[in-house]
Amino acid sequence: GQMAASVAHEFRNPLTGIRGAAQMIREKPSSAPEFIGMIEEEALKLEALCEDFLELARPINIRLVPSRLGDIARSVASSWRPAFDEKEVILAVQARDDEPVLRVDPRRIEQVLHNLVRNALESTDPGGSVTISVFGGGLVVEDTGQGMDENVLERLFIPFFTTKSYGSGLGLCNVRRIVEAHDGEIEVVSRPGEGTRFELFLDRRAS
Repeated sequence: GQMAASVAHEFRNPLTGIRGAAQMIREKPSSAPEFIGMIEEEALKLEALCEDFLELARPINIRLVPSRLGDIARSVASSWRPAFDEKEVILAVQARDDEPVLRVDPRRIEQVLHNLVRNALESTDPGGSVTISVFGGGLVVEDTGQGMDENVLERLFIPFFTTKSYGSGLGLCNVRRIVEAHDGEIEVVSRPGEGTRFELFLDRRAS
């Protein structure tokens, strides 16, 4: 019942926008060019929500290949650099040259990092920092942002739970599913006003 209510809530907002735009066009046909863009935008939101829900429903298939987590971390950091520069938040990657090669799914680990880095950026004020660290068998994403209290931490990986005014609340849920599909574990340490630290343990040494 809780999940059904959450799904309905997530779909209701875009549908309200579409319905409102359609009513305006009906009342004033000359306004169609103005509201067609809004209808398209809300329809795209619905499509993205459908994809998120389908992703949650599907079993996660991973393709394990020998990979270096540092290479994956640097690639993700490079794609986020402009957004961090714009917000004036420091983004750093710490990885040793002699890090071990692990058997992971690089595309899925990228997906995990994109989610964690996005969340870290959104919770960190200008002048703060986000650090991606690579250790022997996993990754750490740590920020100097707003942090979270115990109530939020307990619900963090529940599908559809979010503290944001937008989004489906499925990002961290999928993060945990991907980590667990690697037979790994994820831990979170956070306190209000003291930032957040996500630790991912993914020790699958390449043979």
